[in-house]
Amino acid sequence: MDPAERAAALHRVGDVLAARRAELIEVAGSEAGKTIDQSDPEVSEAIDFCHHYAESSLLLHDSEHMVGARFAPVDVTVVASPWNFPLAIPTGGVAAALAAGSAVILKPAPPARRCAAELVRTFHDAGIPEDLVVLAPLEDGDVSRHLVTHKDVDRVVLTGSYDTARLFRSWKPDMHLLGETSGKNAIIVTPSADPDIAVRDAVYSAFAHAGQKCSASSLLVLVSSASTSERIARQLVDATASLRVRLPLSLDSQMGPVVVPDDEKAVRGLTTLGSGEHWVLKPRYLGDGLWTPGIRAGVVPGSEFHLTEYFAPVIGIMRVDTLQEAIEAVNAVDYGLTSGLQTLDATELAIWLEGVQAGNLYVNRGITGAIVRRQPFGGWKRSAIGSTTKAGGPSYLLGLGEVEPARGKDKGEPGGPGDQGISALDPRVASLCDAVSGQLGAADLAELRRAMVADASAWRAGYGANRDVTGLACERNILRYRAVDVVVRAGQGTALADLVRVMAAGVRAGGFISLSVADRLPQPLQNALLAAGVQVAVEDQGAWDARLAELSASGGLGTRVRVIGPREQTSAARWSHASRVTGGSPDIALYTGAVTACPHSELLPFLREQAVAITNHRFGTPLDLAEGLL
Repeated sequence: MDPAERAAALHRVGDVLAARRAELIEVAGSEAGKTIDQSDPEVSEAIDFCHHYAESSLLLHDSEHMVGARFAPVDVTVVASPWNFPLAIPTGGVAAALAAGSAVILKPAPPARRCAAELVRTFHDAGIPEDLVVLAPLEDGDVSRHLVTHKDVDRVVLTGSYDTARLFRSWKPDMHLLGETSGKNAIIVTPSADPDIAVRDAVYSAFAHAGQKCSASSLLVLVSSASTSERIARQLVDATASLRVRLPLSLDSQMGPVVVPDDEKAVRGLTTLGSGEHWVLKPRYLGDGLWTPGIRAGVVPGSEFHLTEYFAPVIGIMRVDTLQEAIEAVNAVDYGLTSGLQTLDATELAIWLEGVQAGNLYVNRGITGAIVRRQPFGGWKRSAIGSTTKAGGPSYLLGLGEVEPARGKDKGEPGGPGDQGISALDPRVASLCDAVSGQLGAADLAELRRAMVADASAWRAGYGANRDVTGLACERNILRYRAVDVVVRAGQGTALADLVRVMAAGVRAGGFISLSVADRLPQPLQNALLAAGVQVAVEDQGAWDARLAELSASGGLGTRVRVIGPREQTSAARWSHASRVTGGSPDIALYTGAVTACPHSELLPFLREQAVAITNHRFGTPLDLAEGLL
């Protein structure tokens, strides 16, 4: 389809979803246990995904946005969606794949197959051809395995557990898997917090949809005097005990059933205490999958409850002496999806914003219910798998295809667009260009300069700025980018211009870079890289493979590896080789795409996205804690 035609089709899907809101609420309640207060905003999220990705798809074909590059869609994407968000997440996955230009097979979790069928019908009724969106309502087993590992499937979009991501990769190590996975999320409450707000947000975040959200708060970390506050303790118990636990058929239900009542881990979380723990409010099973919510106290750092995601209506209380101890406890978990802070102290907020490791941060509000575009969703560490970016954010579609160079004579002549703004570059980046300017042909040098200028422009416009696309007075919603350590491998025969272009993006991002090269670098370039803080090693292919395999075997949690090679080598070949070397480890994020002038595809491997939502008032009175911080 023409890009504008494709965007219009997705907008129509959003409109049809809106018209069917009531039907979708019914099916989510009857099949997936969603209460009305949970399914109604989920329909809104599904609608938002369609409209957002419709608009985002146009940027993929905007030459000013995709500087020196073109976006090439893949043919087939499988969306493996979960049962806990049976409307919004499958809609988001399908809409994103369509927006990128791919056909989609939707494979829903078995407890949410009827929801998926209604969604697919909605896409078809909105005019999406039936052979572009296909439902595969399969049980988990051999047929599902055959689907996700099929040679003609180019991308698999998974929302589920980390264990499922690891299983998928064990079946097919070179699977292009984009995963939003588990979370073990916490809210920290400091002595300066407002107890009423803190308790309200903790209870909602822990027990909405019976705790069956990957973003749910199952840990409450009380700091110093907050841990001995009788007011907080009393209100927490009262608010939790007063929740109305009923099936969704009861319109006043505040907490519905556990969808998979025989899940071993969830039952353990609801019934079994760890050493030194005790029940403040003990869960009770009411039948029909309904559990009353539970509160356990005495959770200590390093315990099973501290580190394990349960997907059940139970919250644990941890007591620490300082905010720094609380941050360390939160960061000790292998996941980094959502995290919350309750404070009225700007200094505490600054410390937490700098130190906490999670993709979505929330201040003085609940930590669930991310809104498309306002709070793009996706985590760090084991909460995100593959070279993915935030769902509902500005860059998500880039992962659903390949970004390829679009070099042309009009873009490769000396004195062309590449020379504009070169004098304003970051000195560390400019020094890389100066180091090789005498060794590159005119076309390569112009393209390199053009890329560096594009990076600088993109940095000023977004990546180096804390962007708030909403402009709400009552809430700050910032999308910011945090530098991340990256290992870069330049294989034998890599064009010097390509190597410098990738390193320029990495140096601009500001994280630590370890560079492995097969070919020795010109001395001026090596000096410039060392001056920029880059660690350089010359390794043949065997030595590099051994290091990459060791990195994978040792855990490599959240490690990013950018692999480049000669221009005639395909991205697929680099991907396949590196995936085999790592054994498909989901802890290693591989970036093997072609080198282009496009700042978005080249900067993103060196940056983590982080969405920060801060309530800007207290009971309607303006309170801007983040003034001067973000």
